[in-house]
Amino acid sequence: MTRLLDKSPHPRELWTKFNQETFQETHHIVFGSPVSRTDAVLTRSLSPVTGEQTTQREITIYLKKHPKIESTALDLIHELVHAVLSKPLDPYTPDLNLRGYITQTLEGPGGEIEAVYSECQFLKDQAWENKKDSRCERYLNKLSRAQIRADFYRVGEHKKMLDAHTLKIPITSSAPIFISSTGNAPYPVALYYEYQEINRQACENARRRIASTQDSEASAMIQARCVSHRKE
Repeated sequence: MTRLLDKSPHPRELWTKFNQETFQETHHIVFGSPVSRTDAVLTRSLSPVTGEQTTQREITIYLKKHPKIESTALDLIHELVHAVLSKPLDPYTPDLNLRGYITQTLEGPGGEIEAVYSECQFLKDQAWENKKDSRCERYLNKLSRAQIRADFYRVGEHKKMLDAHTLKIPITSSAPIFISSTGNAPYPVALYYEYQEINRQACENARRRIASTQDSEASAMIQARCVSHRKE
């Protein structure tokens, strides 16, 4: 499969970077998953003696089993964009909010829009007889980040629910194109519920940290996010 990636500079560069691990970041690939996805687990350790905090990020790409290796290669390019280009999201930062979480996940470096664009650009450049793909077929004649972006914000009947939170994101009631495989909903909707769970867990952990040590970071996060998170 890596020979397929070598045919294009961008996928080859992504693959090279993925194989460059550091002490603070490790990378893994698991084949045969029900769906293709990338998980990034950020672990924070706080020394009770020095108060020094260290972090470690573990990134795992899960790849779905496809009948054709070309489809697996497209999934791998998509997930490599997430794994290599995305910025680590610290769930404990005080200024993390719902709108920022949605827009960063979709539009930020290594986000969903860039991942779809990269895999579809690769597919478009290949001399394969059959280029039909569920994500890329509609973009092969004219590949456009703007069109991909608009399609990610199509939420159908969920628009009213998201509008109630005054997020100021460009959602439309058009029939959804992209459905999150992990949230089983249009991406903005799946990310809305994902943020609620991340925020709930972060607040619980921050309160436990304050109970055991005077942690100013945890205190700032609680003031900024944990008092008002139900409103989001």
